[in-house]
This record gives sequence, C-alpha cells and structure tokens, in this order.
Amino acid sequence: MAAPDPDREKFKQVRIFGLLSSIPGFLVVPPVVGALAGMWLDKRFGTAPWLLLVFLILGFGSGVRLIMRTLQRVNQIQERDE
Repeated sequence: MAAPDPDREKFKQVRIFGLLSSIPGFLVVPPVVGALAGMWLDKRFGTAPWLLLVFLILGFGSGVRLIMRTLQRVNQIQERDE
C-alpha cells in the first residue's frame, strides 16, 4: 500500500474545514429569510403572525436539511480516502 500523499491529505482537510465552516450560516440565514418573507406576506395579506410562523419553521427546517447534507458530504469525503 502506498504512503498517503501529504498534499492530498492537506487538501482534504481544508475542503472539510470549508464545508464545516458553512454550518453556522445554515443556522442563521434560512430562518432569517423565512422570517422576512413571512413578515412581508403577513403585511400583504393581513394574516399576522401566521405566515411569519410558517416561514420561520420552514426556514429552520431548511437549515437543518442543509446541515445534514453538508455532514453527509463530509462523511463521504472521509470515507472515500480511507
């Protein structure tokens, strides 16, 4: 078995770090976008606070989904090189 290439290992670690560093954004951005969309739609249709709550929950769900996909991608990268 050949010795692992140090440049390839470093690249893999940097790629994993890049993917994991996007997770805090997934916790913040989708719920904020959902809340803003919900507030706008509530003002437009006079349904306050129902659309805000619906879109906020959808934003959190979207953030969790993005986090799960990112973690699966990191897991695939780690398993591929083992």
